Amino acid sequence: MLYRIAKAALWIVCRLFFAVRVEGLENIPAGPIVVCANHSSFWDPPLVGISLPRHISFMAKEELFRIPVLGWLLPRVQAFPVARGRGDRGAIRHSLRVLQQGDALGIFPEGRRVKTGEDVVPQTGAAFISLRADVPVVPVAVVGNYRFRQPMTVRFGKPVDLEEYRGQKLDNKILARVADKIMEEIRALIEKRPV
Repeated sequence: MLYRIAKAALWIVCRLFFAVRVEGLENIPAGPIVVCANHSSFWDPPLVGISLPRHISFMAKEELFRIPVLGWLLPRVQAFPVARGRGDRGAIRHSLRVLQQGDALGIFPEGRRVKTGEDVVPQTGAAFISLRADVPVVPVAVVGNYRFRQPMTVRFGKPVDLEEYRGQKLDNKILARVADKIMEEIRALIEKRPV
């Protein structure tokens, strides 16, 4: 119940601040999915969350849960903490439970907010979880300048084709390759001109 109320409130706030445009909803399959988006602003999770017409649980850095009010709110909108920089088994188990329930899992593979044009090596968590759970990865691009009443586009792409990696042993080499492929798809969506 609180999730729906919070999502409705965020929808109003985001629509007041930005001219939000959503593209590619037809690319979202039914069933459990891992949603992977670029991350350059604190606005990205709410923009992706309000644009996806279904329940989504975001993985968020554990430091956010120590901030008053925000730390209280995040678990109530189904966000859960992850310790960055190391394999957080608790966060992985929680992610797999979200997917087993048939919901969407939101992950920002860059692992932190990244300035436009900055090139970072993506984290492998989304690759590991999607292959382990055998679920599709939906790439998402959040595009715009985050200025008041300016256009912001949330663009959902077709699921990333990971068929060649399914069933393989998930070593660091494979995971890095899959993580790179996911980021390539996100970057291609960022560079695509609006329809």
